[in-house]
Amino acid sequence: YAHYDRRLKEINLWMSSGGTVTSLHMDTSENVMHMVAGSKEFLLFRPNQIKHLHYESVPEIRYDDSSQGPGARINDIHGLVDPTAPNLARFPDYKKAHGLRCHVREGDALYVPSFWHHAVYSPPGEQSDGCRNIGINYWYIAQKTREDAMERLHSMDGKDEL
Repeated sequence: YAHYDRRLKEINLWMSSGGTVTSLHMDTSENVMHMVAGSKEFLLFRPNQIKHLHYESVPEIRYDDSSQGPGARINDIHGLVDPTAPNLARFPDYKKAHGLRCHVREGDALYVPSFWHHAVYSPPGEQSDGCRNIGINYWYIAQKTREDAMERLHSMDGKDEL
């Protein structure tokens, strides 16, 4: 347990009335998402599926960081494909991507390994539950670098291990 305390990087509270979706992206941290209320649907892809996911560099706002200064930075970890309605004429390689769907309900937790691509959909809440969609995620410092993870996954390309 103490080992994980030292690796804890960030805790985030995600709240909405639902009906939200993220872009397809990957995080460099290990992630544990815990649903407090409502639900989320995760679409997950192994790191070696990047060749089918149509990523592009996009500007992203960053926090004021004394070492870097405020402003925008380029982030190349967001996909162009809308995971709720993929345009296969525009992004034909997306149909070759092999992903997993996981529905996380109130009281559930889901581990998302670092460098795994994912999109997250939060369905609209029910009036009976106050339209709440609340999740807490815990980001941990990854044990491996992206290069280490990609090397391992490329050695398994075509295999269903992992």
